[in-house]
Amino acid sequence: MSLSLHAAAHRQAYLLFATVLSITGVLFYLFQIKWLVPEFHLSLAYKIFATLGLMLQLLAAWFPDVNKLERRIHRLCAYGLAANMTVLLAFLAATGQVSNFARAVSVVVAVGMLAVWYIYIFAPKLRPYYLLYQSAYIMGFFAAILSAVYG
Repeated sequence: MSLSLHAAAHRQAYLLFATVLSITGVLFYLFQIKWLVPEFHLSLAYKIFATLGLMLQLLAAWFPDVNKLERRIHRLCAYGLAANMTVLLAFLAATGQVSNFARAVSVVVAVGMLAVWYIYIFAPKLRPYYLLYQSAYIMGFFAAILSAVYG
């Protein structure tokens, strides 16, 4: 069961989940655009993918994983956001402005993300552990960002 399915189980939890994702998504986006991009001389393409990521996160947050149409929108946006996170790490690893440590962390996490995609697509028997993979995926992404900031 995913984070979204846990949140969608109760209306109050869904509203809290959507609100928190919206606020933190906007704050993270501002951090990327106002500090991360200029600090590491990230490209216009990074800005475009960061903007896409924010839009996907907001849509995934406000379309709960509950009924046929909302579930389709939610999952399209959530999986799009997950793929987008891998692309953002590729941009981060490719810039010459981050430390070698941060570059290595970004590459290792991106490879781990690809492994999670592989497991999800080709190993359906492991889907009961989806919440663990999803949590590790998200934590890995932010660990790579933090390693760039502080590495």
